[in-house]
Amino acid sequence: MERICRYICLLCVCFMVLQVQANRRKVMECPGFVLSNTTEIEFKRIIQTSEQTQVDAVMYGKPGTPVVISSKAALKWADGGMAQLREAERISIDGVTEPEVIEENGTLEITLSFSPVPSDVHEVDFIEPEMGWNIFGIQLSREEPYVYVPNYLTTDKPERSNEIPEPGLAVGKAVVNGYILGYDPRMSLFTELEYEDGLFPKEWKQSIKVRQDGSFHLETELLQPTLTALRLNEAVLKLFLVPDEEVTVYINLPRLSMSASRLLGKRYEKKQKAWFDGAAETINRELASSPSSAALNAYRAVEKGLMESPEVASKLQSDYEQVIPICSRLTASSSISSDDRKVLKTVNFPEIRMYVEAVAEALQQNAERMESVKEAVIASLDAQVEGAD
Repeated sequence: MERICRYICLLCVCFMVLQVQANRRKVMECPGFVLSNTTEIEFKRIIQTSEQTQVDAVMYGKPGTPVVISSKAALKWADGGMAQLREAERISIDGVTEPEVIEENGTLEITLSFSPVPSDVHEVDFIEPEMGWNIFGIQLSREEPYVYVPNYLTTDKPERSNEIPEPGLAVGKAVVNGYILGYDPRMSLFTELEYEDGLFPKEWKQSIKVRQDGSFHLETELLQPTLTALRLNEAVLKLFLVPDEEVTVYINLPRLSMSASRLLGKRYEKKQKAWFDGAAETINRELASSPSSAALNAYRAVEKGLMESPEVASKLQSDYEQVIPICSRLTASSSISSDDRKVLKTVNFPEIRMYVEAVAEALQQNAERMESVKEAVIASLDAQVEGAD
């Protein structure tokens, strides 16, 4: 009987030891994150133990490209803590060993071993200073990073009669006020607006300054209601903008970022990534949760019918043939010649002339601003100079 009791006690002890070890091992599959500035590396799995933090990652690139990582790579968290890279499999640290290369399918699965991250840390940032890879807000405890979204944004609102704009040419300045929910000024965020107008030879790219609180403001000249792309690093939010109208957009940064991820994209493709107030709410709301919009398709159908009527189509084609060369010269010189102005006065649609002149004025102002910056002189005052001096 005594032997049986000892045997049972031994089994209990072994079970408890195994249970403790199991509790110490924490696995996070395809961890969510707030923002990434690279398409070259994604985290597939994070395994935390008391001995190490293991990261199973996927490298992306051109087949045959060597994969190297800096020994300064680390996981960092809010209170200044840091887990340094210690070992790596299938990727060379500092190029000391012969690096493996990206495989024929454009990927290479690697394993990184960092020093342990404390169990009470719920998110980390991955920093690779040599290559400039940054992934912010990687989740260790929850599937999706927490972002405060005000209740009034998610409450259904009655549709307004002016939500779908009238198709056709309508020159004016579109205004966007934005709030990036989940943004932190420590993050390396590149933001710009991109769109084409069919007249100028290149796609317009307008950089956007994001304030410390994650808000931004932009204004852009449009020839007609236009589908644009708001780019936040590698992620893109489609925005349908209307001339002489204003829209406010609230962007869920983690969801938008993860929708651009190869590992998480399908999971977040159809989740709501932004909320809107103002012009074309219906179209923008649908675009923020789906690659296409029924409202936008309906708008395009009406627009196509309007623009393809024989009389309108003939006049538009004639105007475009005359104005496109002018736009090319304007792009190169940032000014319109007197001869070009004479041609613009003869176009069938005055909206086209107004639009080109508005863009020309904006380009001229920008050129003058750049010139003034070039000529500016920064003077440093001596430390002894004070008061009226």
